Amino acid sequence: MLDLNLLNSYNIYAMAIAKNYLHDKSILLLLTSNLVLAFISITLIILRLNNGRTGIYIVQRRANLGIDQYTQGGTATIISFIVFSILVVLIGFFLSFKAFKNQRNVSIAVLGLCLLLLICTIIVSNSLLAMH
Repeated sequence: MLDLNLLNSYNIYAMAIAKNYLHDKSILLLLTSNLVLAFISITLIILRLNNGRTGIYIVQRRANLGIDQYTQGGTATIISFIVFSILVVLIGFFLSFKAFKNQRNVSIAVLGLCLLLLICTIIVSNSLLAMH
């Protein structure tokens, strides 16, 4: 049988970590900036998709291939940038929360790297959509 006291103490411990995690100002700043950049990325992609264009977009550019340097794809390929932005925010939050138990610095580093990934996502998606 399960020991209810052990289960209760684990729940209290997990709630204390969540409280400390959400009260940390550096963590909140990075979480907020990640959410804002994800929102900007999603809105920029959606606004560029709804410009009345056809469903064919340039999804790859390889400068070393000469004439065949552009690869075309559909709308689903561009929407994958939206899915990527959402996954970066969710996985970054989960990993940061789990790392906060042991080391706060690792948690901040994870959120900082997610911020960098979101900035790269905005740059790459806008440059591909601008080439259309």
